[in-house]
Amino acid sequence: TGILIREIMSNVPAVRPLVILIKYFLSQRDLNETYRGGMGSHCCLMTVISMLQHCRRNLLQRLSNREIAGQVEDYEDLGSLLLEYFDLYGHRFNYAKVCIRLTEGGSYNSKPSKFLEKGRPGLLCVENPEDADLDIGKGSFAIARVRKAFSHSHRVLMSKIARYESMVNAYRKDGRVPDSILAAIVTSK
Repeated sequence: TGILIREIMSNVPAVRPLVILIKYFLSQRDLNETYRGGMGSHCCLMTVISMLQHCRRNLLQRLSNREIAGQVEDYEDLGSLLLEYFDLYGHRFNYAKVCIRLTEGGSYNSKPSKFLEKGRPGLLCVENPEDADLDIGKGSFAIARVRKAFSHSHRVLMSKIARYESMVNAYRKDGRVPDSILAAIVTSK
């Protein structure tokens, strides 16, 4: 896993800041420890990488007819990627049926029967890149709470973004600086 991760992190600069922010976000909600059922650091890293693999592939397809296709990172801003992550894992990802695979460019596959847990169909499934027989996500038994936090934060951020332009104009008239959009979901300690 180490070689694959180092290669991806050197080629995709957005991985590190997204993982740090999501880990901090989870920590503030006590959802960052696997032994409590939350999403651990390794699983967080794997889900970020998977999301970025799919975002890049989709972006490259849209840009394929342009000369700029080789400069994908210019079209990846961290705010949009964070929203995409929260939307994907908070709303669209099918935890009951899908397994994340990072190898060979990344893919979403049907969850193999070996990873199905009786009585717990909605667990996150992330195939270990070094050993396809290991599921990195199975320890996240409270993934429903994690998903709910992602979903809620996506809605809060989208609402804040929708109101942001009018807020900025109002603040300019008063000579004040508007609050950070991100402050709506994370606080400094």
